[in-house]
Amino acid sequence: MGRTILAFLLIASGLAQGQAMHSISGVVVDIDGKPVRGARIDHGGRGNFGPSTGEDGRFTLRTGAPAVVVRKPGYQGYRLLTSTDAVVRVVLHSG
Repeated sequence: MGRTILAFLLIASGLAQGQAMHSISGVVVDIDGKPVRGARIDHGGRGNFGPSTGEDGRFTLRTGAPAVVVRKPGYQGYRLLTSTDAVVRVVLHSG
């Protein structure tokens, strides 16, 4: 019984840590430093699409996912870890 309770507490602790929400904001640019409009911010890997970048390449997202992926047709995707609140600059390479 003690092992069952310990296993439950470890699982619950892991789930609780995974639920921590983080605020991620920033700008997405190409290799020339020009803003990338319409890049999608995928978080959670299950079709959980966050915002798309605006005219100026900027976005803001609140997520509990451990990582987000920035995608735009014609560019390579960019994976960003999200363990804390952050302001980022993402450079997408064509590909």
